[in-house]
Amino acid sequence: MAHVLVASYGGGHAQMMIPVVRTLCRSDHICTVLGLTTGKSLFEHAGITCVGLAACVSSAPWWSEAECWGLKVLAQSEQSAAVSREDTIAYYGSGLSDLVLELGEAEAWQEFLKHDRKCFRPMRTARYLLESIAPDVLVCTNSPRMERALIEQARALNIPTLVLVDAFARIEMDWLSQPGYGSIVAVFHDSVRCELVARGRRPNEVIVTGNPGFGDLAQVRKARRSRPKRKRPHVLYLSQAEALISGSNVDPDRVTFDVMGSLQAGMANDQWTAEVRFH
Repeated sequence: MAHVLVASYGGGHAQMMIPVVRTLCRSDHICTVLGLTTGKSLFEHAGITCVGLAACVSSAPWWSEAECWGLKVLAQSEQSAAVSREDTIAYYGSGLSDLVLELGEAEAWQEFLKHDRKCFRPMRTARYLLESIAPDVLVCTNSPRMERALIEQARALNIPTLVLVDAFARIEMDWLSQPGYGSIVAVFHDSVRCELVARGRRPNEVIVTGNPGFGDLAQVRKARRSRPKRKRPHVLYLSQAEALISGSNVDPDRVTFDVMGSLQAGMANDQWTAEVRFH
């Protein structure tokens, strides 16, 4: 029987982890789930018992310093309704205090003002979490910051790690392709595996599993229409910033504007109705 630590941020990453955690909980393994930022509320909504960052680091010897940094950030910014005050303080506080340890107070604060949480890689906090929780196996996603720090510190502590990759990992490819980053990397498509291997990962370190979060889509059935079909189709455009595709001449910043232009033209010609929701 193994003790498995599952750590994940929110959004699609937590959604991908939920079926994995449920499978682990049905086994004889002990499973500790660390819900980072909005991940905690998503796990709890799915009926999964989990802990937040504050509960894990409030006993750390450097907690008072981290708490001061977290309070400083909280005083100058809005708090997410999906994250508790305690976890917000713990997240920003641990990230900033670890950055201060690396760069010094002045430079760390300037980096934070410039990049916000993107500058975090809380290595001291990650090591403390692993040493205090003492898992036999670590399961994370391809997220940067805390999950990345956990994976790197787990390697230093000889803890086996499984890294789940949710999509094409264009940004994360730089560190996912590093030999030894995660004992096993599970990807959702063979094209991702091929690129990781081409960049230097050993073939036996990368497996294709699909995205566990997509499993429920297999159960979706098209419902019978309860009302007559509209004379004009209604288009819903779920817009988000597009990634730059290597070797392509397409400007990703123009994609959203081009699509919206086409939708407007169709509406003007009475071809369809449309709405746009930005993500």
